[in-house]
Parts: sequence; structure tokens; C-alpha cells
Amino acid sequence: MKEALLLLMVAILAVSITSMVNSSVNIRENLYYKRVDFWKMTITSINQKYGLEGEFTPPGGERG
Repeated sequence: MKEALLLLMVAILAVSITSMVNSSVNIRENLYYKRVDFWKMTITSINQKYGLEGEFTPPGGERG
């Protein structure tokens, strides 16, 4: 009985840790894309203000 309870507790702990890691990865990705969107908007605004051409492409895979 104790072994079954211990196994259940270990399984719950593993699921909790997996969920926390997944959440932190999602938060990090969202912050990266918000930062990319901010710089994209800023550079586009400067280009429009001064009549420049070109566009901002972030380093590494850009969202579609």
C-alpha cells in the first residue's frame, strides 16, 4: 500500500514538474515574440517617418 501511494506521489510530482517546465518555455517564447514585434514596429515606424525602404527581419525563426 505504501509503495502504491509513493508511486502515485512520484507520478503527480513528475506531471507537475513537466507542466512547470512547459509553462516557462511558453512564457519565454511569448516574451521573445513580443520583443521582436516591438522592434519590428519601431523600425517600420522610423522607416515610414524618414521615407526609408526596407524591413526588419529578426534573427532566427520568425513567426508567420
